[in-house]
Amino acid sequence: MTGPENERGQNRSAVTQLQGPAGFLEGVVLVVERDPVLRESLEKAVNQDGGKAVVVSSAAEGIAVAAAMDQLDLFVLEAPADLEAFQKTMEAVRFRHPFASLAVLSSKKTPDFFVAALKAGATDFLEMPLKDMGSLLQVIRRGISRSRAMRKMALNMPEVRRHKEEVRRLTREMERLKEAQEAQLGAFEESQEVFYLDLSRMMTIIDNIVDGIVFTDRDARITLINPVAEHLLGIKSFVAIGKRLSEMEGRREILHMVTEDQSRVLEEDRVSRTTEIHDEGNDLLYVKLTTTAVTDYRGNFAGVLTVLQDVTAEFKADQLKNQYLSIVSHELRTPLTGIKTFLTMMAKGALGPVTEKQERVLETLKEQSLRLEHQIDKLISLGMLEQEDFARDFEVFAVPEVIQAAVGPFDQEAKDRGLSLQVHMPPGTGDVKVKADKQNIKRVLQILLENAIKFNRKGGKVEVSVITGPGEVLFRVSDTGIGIDPRYHRRIFEKFFQVEDPLTRQHGGAGLGLTVAERILRSHRSSLTLESSLGEGATFQFSLKRYLDGTTPERRKSDGKDGIAGQGPRERSDG
Repeated sequence: MTGPENERGQNRSAVTQLQGPAGFLEGVVLVVERDPVLRESLEKAVNQDGGKAVVVSSAAEGIAVAAAMDQLDLFVLEAPADLEAFQKTMEAVRFRHPFASLAVLSSKKTPDFFVAALKAGATDFLEMPLKDMGSLLQVIRRGISRSRAMRKMALNMPEVRRHKEEVRRLTREMERLKEAQEAQLGAFEESQEVFYLDLSRMMTIIDNIVDGIVFTDRDARITLINPVAEHLLGIKSFVAIGKRLSEMEGRREILHMVTEDQSRVLEEDRVSRTTEIHDEGNDLLYVKLTTTAVTDYRGNFAGVLTVLQDVTAEFKADQLKNQYLSIVSHELRTPLTGIKTFLTMMAKGALGPVTEKQERVLETLKEQSLRLEHQIDKLISLGMLEQEDFARDFEVFAVPEVIQAAVGPFDQEAKDRGLSLQVHMPPGTGDVKVKADKQNIKRVLQILLENAIKFNRKGGKVEVSVITGPGEVLFRVSDTGIGIDPRYHRRIFEKFFQVEDPLTRQHGGAGLGLTVAERILRSHRSSLTLESSLGEGATFQFSLKRYLDGTTPERRKSDGKDGIAGQGPRERSDG
């Protein structure tokens, strides 16, 4: 027997002669040996002698095992034929376990081999084949002792101790960071679930809401549209998302209106109007468009929201109601005209002599008929409120003309009630002109004067004031009456609304005057505002554009430069 086989035979013979003393230093030994019989015997011998042996068959396996071990005291390697591979194996193990001793089993005795082994950090050499196990055990014991001594020496070095403490600190910090990361991850996953749940709920509500909703971003691109809006606009969400409304093919008229309102809302914050469209089957639908600018949590512009509300039922109900009121009003006016005619004839004695007592009765009847006629006029006006051309008979006139025409009929009534009726116009007002519906502006002033006189106290005062500015003319009617509770300030402009207060109910009325006045001013792009508290009187005011040199300047935004000094902000009307 020669060569490797003879070498393995000698190794096995040496194993059988293992009689070393028990109790060698406890340590962890990694042995790379190709002979399975020798591997088994080595592992058994080391373990019986108080150590822990891990025996593998290849260098690659040895590197992998060493990388996974927490501690290694001695690495015993049967050197391969390739010196470069041998050196890389030794370096890999030493990199993972810098304090481990390295012992080489080899039959080579060349200088190159010893140089390569020493460069790799080898501390012991064993010549193969093994003659006895005693020499191997001595190498193992010596290697373990050397490894522990080096490790102990390193641990006693201040620098190493500092590094060790730093490693421990960093390890604890990494553990803490790991725990914090896991907690944050859990919280994120939980918040993500809540977010998607809320998003799902919101989208369910939006998809099932009865009104149409369209939201566009800062670049006017559609980011949200629900099924109702799809139907009303004649477009589909899967086509519309990410595009502009102006690029859509659908109901062109209403798409154009929404696009126009979204441009206007950048300056006006909120725009509202009602339009009619032809639905399937050529049915007429009335849709109210309400467009609002949307801001983010920082107050920066984030997009535009348009709500499309189908108000067909309400619109048709209002039409029927207005038609009914118009018919009833005209039917009432016919017999009232006859009554007034006969009252006039009787008062003039055309039907015979009238006693003084009868004359007083006739005067009362005449006053009541005039009051009834005034109420019928309100009903007729109410029926015309929603017409496009309502209060649009514009003409140019001087402000004093409409003031005198409105105040004159109330002079006697104010005297009869013991009230002081005053008119205040600054010098030069006679040259101030406006372009408006003169008769309807007169009606607005008369409605305000009627209320100011009706709800005043005996000995009180009613003032009609005109304040002129560079671009506007402010009309103000104030009184010293019972005032209006702030709770009702918004509702007093509703149709037929009356304040539920014994002080006001005793005066009667249908609750239409302020509704008519507010609608007239809305058609003039103006609004009626109120300042009042209980027991402190009331002040109503509105403004009209001033007419200058044949042009009517556009109303500017209230910036304190081109408005009426002291005038508060006005509510923006629909349209």
